[in-house]
Amino acid sequence: MKLPDSIGPTLAPGNKQESSTPLSPEASEWKRAENMLRAMMEGTARVTGVDFFNSLAPQVAKVMDARFCFVAECLPDLRARSLAWWIDGKLAENFEYDMRGTPCLEVAQGRTCHYPDRIPELFPEDKGMIDLGTVSYLGVPLRNSRQQTIGHLVVFDDKPMPEDPLAISVLETFAGRAGAELERLRAEAEVRRLSEELAGRKIAELEQTGELARRVKEAADGAQQ
Repeated sequence: MKLPDSIGPTLAPGNKQESSTPLSPEASEWKRAENMLRAMMEGTARVTGVDFFNSLAPQVAKVMDARFCFVAECLPDLRARSLAWWIDGKLAENFEYDMRGTPCLEVAQGRTCHYPDRIPELFPEDKGMIDLGTVSYLGVPLRNSRQQTIGHLVVFDDKPMPEDPLAISVLETFAGRAGAELERLRAEAEVRRLSEELAGRKIAELEQTGELARRVKEAADGAQQ
């Protein structure tokens, strides 16, 4: 079939057809890594806090071609709470769960864990994942500035997830940003808690001395004048 001139091969000066040199395997992998990083950065670069996690989860699912992704923070008593939960193309309501009997427990101990297949056989107690039809899992820990594990980034699917060191490396890179963001959110929450606690103590002290009643009366008298 003859191609139209407008879409035919480009000719260099002298009417010699340009030859395209195929990328080496190493260059191809670098290009794929660059594309994955760009896709995730475009979705998360301009947002922080909860919006960051809500943007990160769908980007990870897209890059990994998976149905499910969530970001979670670790809680006491081997529990975790999701910060963003992406399922079948949309964000869903967050949830809290017991990590015992799930692959997340290993991730919470600071290890990247990849199970390319057979999740129901390996973790029969994880009814939540099994009920979703999960067969594969990849979890990456989130760490704070002291390298303590404070959460995890998880992507899983109802089809096998072959070994992909490059994809794991990219997710670990973004897990660093996610860990920093989670640490910042926790610090802000702690500051708010301490401020509220101090305010409560101050009010209690004023009530005990009768100072609060005096100030309320002065404010009321001032409003009536």
